[in-house]
Amino acid sequence: MERIYIAALFCVLLGGCASTSDDGETAVASNGDEELVCEYYKPTGSHVKKRFCVTKSQKEAQRIKEERDMRNLENQRTLKN
Repeated sequence: MERIYIAALFCVLLGGCASTSDDGETAVASNGDEELVCEYYKPTGSHVKKRFCVTKSQKEAQRIKEERDMRNLENQRTLKN
């Protein structure tokens, strides 16, 4: 009888671990004039979430830089062909 309880408890705990959310949650915090935007992510090879915080202006500058880099990469590909 005790084994049944232990097996049931194990199944419940295992099911709870499998159902945890894996979303990249975003939190906003105020830092004087600038608002910080914090995102949680799991680095490759790790199950521990890390928090990465930047200001909205830094996030926008990063987005613009990434778009420019993608355009440059696409232009390089078309020039070589």
